[in-house]
Amino acid sequence: MTTTLNDIAKLAGVSAVTVSYVLNNKNRVSEATKAKVLDAAKTLNYVPNRAAKMLASKSTQHICLVISGPDFEYLTNPYIYELVNGIGTTLNQRGYELTLRMASTANEQTFIQGEMNANLYDGILIWGTRMDDAHFVTLFEHRTPVVSIARDHEHDAVNAVLVEHFESAYRMTRYLIEQGHQKSCSWGNWMPLKPRVIVITVIVRRCSIAALKHKMIGLLRPTTIRKTHIALSLIWRA
Repeated sequence: MTTTLNDIAKLAGVSAVTVSYVLNNKNRVSEATKAKVLDAAKTLNYVPNRAAKMLASKSTQHICLVISGPDFEYLTNPYIYELVNGIGTTLNQRGYELTLRMASTANEQTFIQGEMNANLYDGILIWGTRMDDAHFVTLFEHRTPVVSIARDHEHDAVNAVLVEHFESAYRMTRYLIEQGHQKSCSWGNWMPLKPRVIVITVIVRRCSIAALKHKMIGLLRPTTIRKTHIALSLIWRA
């Protein structure tokens, strides 16, 4: 049988209103009374009604992370694990829970709007979306806050959290040069570099491990391999 506020009140010898104040952290009761109520709640194995708590606080305590991409290919690389783990850990430390949802490129806008209209989350994080800014801005008309992750947007109305790629790449390259490396392979999408820089560009989504070993590793024998997060899982397997 579910324990109610009245059950706790009876055991603690206080009113149900007082129990409500204590369980909702309202500073209207003495420390002694608060201790009695909490002891009674523990004795009765009281579990708060989440739906009622959400209704009273007008907060779901849930954040949704939508990962978007063709055929969910991004879930095959270790970067996503680090992303989800980092976000989830941080949210848990602040009393929030993370819900992970996946959307294909073809229907991502409709999918995300559906998640927003459900009013299940206090906010939505989006990673990997291909939506242009014109469509992305329409999401901000909804009352649910939306933040784009790791993508630069031209429109000022789009909230985004970005990684400083240029500075990171500069520091990484400088470190490799200081260590004496002169032959470095960069594996990822096309980058405009000077001819004297040895680079092999591989479209990793359709690249086999055999091609990686033969064409990139076997041909140049680089001393370092710089990679994008998309290429990381294949490099580990190779």
